[in-house]
Amino acid sequence: MPVSEVYEVQESGDTLLILCNAGATFATPDTEDEWPNALPEHQTELSRCRESSIIPRKSQRESSETLTDISSPTEAKPEPLHMRFRVSSAILINTSAYFRKSLSGDWKETAPEPGYKWTLTASDWDAEAFHLLMRILHHKAREVPRTIELETLAKVAVLVDYYGCHEAVDLWAETWISNVDEEMAESFYSRELLLKLTISWVFSDKKRFRSLTEVAIRTSRGPIPTLRLPIPDQVVVAIEQSRVSSIAVLIEGIEKYWDIINRRCVNDMKLKMYSRQSTAKPSISWVQPRSFGTSRRQVWCFDNMPL
Repeated sequence: MPVSEVYEVQESGDTLLILCNAGATFATPDTEDEWPNALPEHQTELSRCRESSIIPRKSQRESSETLTDISSPTEAKPEPLHMRFRVSSAILINTSAYFRKSLSGDWKETAPEPGYKWTLTASDWDAEAFHLLMRILHHKAREVPRTIELETLAKVAVLVDYYGCHEAVDLWAETWISNVDEEMAESFYSRELLLKLTISWVFSDKKRFRSLTEVAIRTSRGPIPTLRLPIPDQVVVAIEQSRVSSIAVLIEGIEKYWDIINRRCVNDMKLKMYSRQSTAKPSISWVQPRSFGTSRRQVWCFDNMPL
């Protein structure tokens, strides 16, 4: 397996941190099930394109399998890269809840390699984001960029959530988010929406979190997949409940105004022909509005969410 040189994050560090399978896929869907679309003619092409970024098409998978089958049998897949970092156990203990637990007492993840007091392993993280996090934890401010791409920011957010080092990264996160402020806005349900939702959740950006959840409520058609991102189940449930409640309120409003229009038609000669052609209410049988038992105050309300 390819092994990198040792990156000297802390030259006097006593710990070897090995990142296995660096550069594994990130935020990819684990299902090919698509939401049913009862009204495809009312979905814009842009909305359809953005939504497709979350669920891979079966044709794409089949095409990939075909290419694999016809490829040369001698052509081997590249082996995963293992990256090695010299870090300080004292700094990791002070900045990360995960490492504080890992390095407490006599417990060790693996037997230490020669020249190190500790040898720790991690796996499947993005190499750039992981190296960036290590430099932040070790106070290497001059080596930390002031601007990073949205995808990298989401990868760092996942690492921060996993390793429990929010306090050490918060100020950097504020800088990064402010520099991609325009990119943080979103109008469609998409993979990018879920990345932004993850960023705002991990870094407790309440204003953006509420705005993004409103987009998810308005543009999703079912429970949102998390793409293995650290979006808590209670957030997914709350978004889905608000979506269903919103539909119920809208349908109740349509029924109310339909009755008003019909009553006016009876007494308005100008609308007599329209009244004859519209004796029945529109068919919306996929929702039973009165079965939800909700009120308008419950729609778009995230005050009770654990942010």
